[in-house]
Amino acid sequence: MVPSLEMRPMDLSCWTKDRTTIQRMKSGIGKCQKNFLIFDLEKKIDEGKQKERANKKKRREEMGTT
Repeated sequence: MVPSLEMRPMDLSCWTKDRTTIQRMKSGIGKCQKNFLIFDLEKKIDEGKQKERANKKKRREEMGTT
């Protein structure tokens, strides 16, 4: 359980950063740059999900050994 608590603050900071980029996109940046930001945002979200999956797997293994 501890790893998930450590993950959360980082995830939240990531989301707040992403929200500001979304606000910037809405306020009308060039379309090319907008698409790049969306791609970057999706990449960050995917990385977060992968980290979470790895942590869940690690936790399961730890629970299995104890």
